[in-house]
Amino acid sequence: MKRAGVALLAVVVLLLVVQGVLPTANCRRIEVDISTGRIRNSLCLLFCPVYRRTENSPVTDALPADYLRNANPEWRTVGITTPGMCVIYTFSGACAQIHGMADFWRAVEASPALRERMARHLLALWRYANADSGAIDYVQQLSLVRNDLEKWERTLAALATLEMPKIEAAGGGTACYTFFFPDGRPMWRFHAYTDAGGKLVRHGLDERWNPWDGTLTERCHYQNGKLLTADDLTKESSGAP
Repeated sequence: MKRAGVALLAVVVLLLVVQGVLPTANCRRIEVDISTGRIRNSLCLLFCPVYRRTENSPVTDALPADYLRNANPEWRTVGITTPGMCVIYTFSGACAQIHGMADFWRAVEASPALRERMARHLLALWRYANADSGAIDYVQQLSLVRNDLEKWERTLAALATLEMPKIEAAGGGTACYTFFFPDGRPMWRFHAYTDAGGKLVRHGLDERWNPWDGTLTERCHYQNGKLLTADDLTKESSGAP
């Protein structure tokens, strides 16, 4: 019985480590605050943080002081490195995306207003997708347009006024949330409603566009937060229970 209890405890600890809730015994952990772009580095010994440092990133520095004072931290794990193992998480690309955006700002000599607007774009994409995947195409397009003068000028003009997400009433108590590529083309759109607890619940159409030619690449449907399968949609259209 005692051995079974020890084995069960070991399994629980391992699951917590993999999920990023509990650090490994001796490790380095990197986190990003998806509300401010701050980066936190921690060193752990026997599961306990023995050193922790929080730093502003270029995204943080682009945001106004009053926003930073009022922002509630939302820390997400970027990665955990420990002897013999490196665990990757859903925000593993966040630091690279921050640096990619900072490179763009330096290249175009971006104004403080443009930096703030784009920093808010990045944070919005992280928060609504709850993963760095939401910002991959956005940041990648920044590095590509510099090789094309026409696209470069069009992108800078679009970024000057681009708001993300664009939120529009969609009927039935839902709203339509649209995110854009830096040049203003639609990138991702979904429908959702806010429940009694203030949580955003996907409900309705979800669409994504190709960054290269602007064609629609993905279309799916949600119902009260559940992704509908092809069978679900067939039953719904036929009125079957």
